[in-house]
Amino acid sequence: MQRIMLILPFFFLTTTASLLAQQKERTHLKGKIVSQYSHLEGMDVINLNTEKGVKTIAGGYFDIKVRVNDTLMFSAFQFKGKRIVVTEEDLEKDLLLVQMEIIVHYLDEVMVMRYDHINPESLGIVPKNQKKYTPAERKLKAASGYDATLGLNTSFSLDPLFNVFSGRTKMLEKALVVEKKDKLLRKIEAYFSDEFIREKLQIEEAFVDGFKYYIVDDPKFVEAMGKKDKTTAAFVMGELAEEYKKVLADVK
Repeated sequence: MQRIMLILPFFFLTTTASLLAQQKERTHLKGKIVSQYSHLEGMDVINLNTEKGVKTIAGGYFDIKVRVNDTLMFSAFQFKGKRIVVTEEDLEKDLLLVQMEIIVHYLDEVMVMRYDHINPESLGIVPKNQKKYTPAERKLKAASGYDATLGLNTSFSLDPLFNVFSGRTKMLEKALVVEKKDKLLRKIEAYFSDEFIREKLQIEEAFVDGFKYYIVDDPKFVEAMGKKDKTTAAFVMGELAEEYKKVLADVK
């Protein structure tokens, strides 16, 4: 009987020591979320055993207190939820990597509706076939009461008169000319390549850009380009190329 009494305390001491070992204090576990999704900040990492959690910082890094057999829950609106049970191996790692899977939402069907027929004219906001002005034309019309294509406007105010005396109208007229030339230059580059100008018209590479500026002032060429008559425009360019080369020869 005495022997049994001696054994029982030893048994309880051993069992208690074992339980205490299992219930040792939690330590910091450092980890990182791994995913193709670049924004990994603000994800929830919760220890379900302690009901305490942290949020990931930039790059998906986190630091949470755990011990062996604790269950961690990882969640965010763009990812599928994930649980892992902490092991001894996890605690021994410098950084625990947690792979997360992105939630992909598929649409059954997508219908694209075109409303090209709905515009200010169809809604009756503006008259049909109304002239469309370029930015420079609008400024000139507002400043002078003069339509670049129709002539003097029927309405009259003191603003156009003031602009004439102030010189602003002349400035806007020059801006309109520059805009038209710039538009024509872009059209030339779309119709005729630099290679065409060099090889077909025999213009040296260093003077190709200068030739473009030279031809934008020719009325015949401007008219042909306005009609999108590429054949006539090319023929006129051939004549102008000969003139341009003579000018270059005189300068040299």
